[in-house]
Amino acid sequence: MKHLIRLTTIWLATFFILGTVNDRAMGYEFRVLIDAGHGGVDRGAQVSRRVFEKDVTLAIAKKIAEILSHEPSVDTVLTRLDDREVTLEARRSVMKSANADLFISLHINAGFGMTASGYEIYFSEFPDTEQKEPEAGDVIDDMLETTYINNSIRFSNIVDRELGLVFPREGRGLRGAPMAILEDAPLAAVLIELGFASNVDNRRALRDNNTQERLAGVIADSIKIYFAGAR
Repeated sequence: MKHLIRLTTIWLATFFILGTVNDRAMGYEFRVLIDAGHGGVDRGAQVSRRVFEKDVTLAIAKKIAEILSHEPSVDTVLTRLDDREVTLEARRSVMKSANADLFISLHINAGFGMTASGYEIYFSEFPDTEQKEPEAGDVIDDMLETTYINNSIRFSNIVDRELGLVFPREGRGLRGAPMAILEDAPLAAVLIELGFASNVDNRRALRDNNTQERLAGVIADSIKIYFAGAR
């Protein structure tokens, strides 16, 4: 139960999370926000007859939080702690109010045929600066956004290397893309597709508890490496 106490989560009524964590937890140097994709009626991709994307992402998110609960300098916040639906708006609200240093959204891919396999890491695209003469405020906003994206890429490179320890030669690269959950993120933010539910081998691995433990371990290690470089 000790690690659950460290998870800072505030609920709006009984329906979804409203992240209004504005104060840095005393003694913590960094805060990471882990977003377990999907939940509730939004089941995501089907991994097996009874297991869905929402189940796997939540299991891995909780395992990451458990590992980081032993890291005194890192506070961990989850966008959901159980199988409930959390809207995109609620997730983005948590992201913007949690005063976190890093945001990670966990998902499982599907499609592209049964042969497609491996993990992908997404971050926001760089802002388009080829516009009419910007105002001073726009320049500052673009500079901040560029800093966040550069930090996202730095973390993406770390986690790409670490995930390769679990899925050797299955990295599908880093991708800048207009992902809704990452749009205008006020911090370093990435979305990780952990594998393909449409691939037999990936599907088997993703529902295996030992593989989930390993994935959580390398993501937690990536977080610690990233924060160590931010000191």
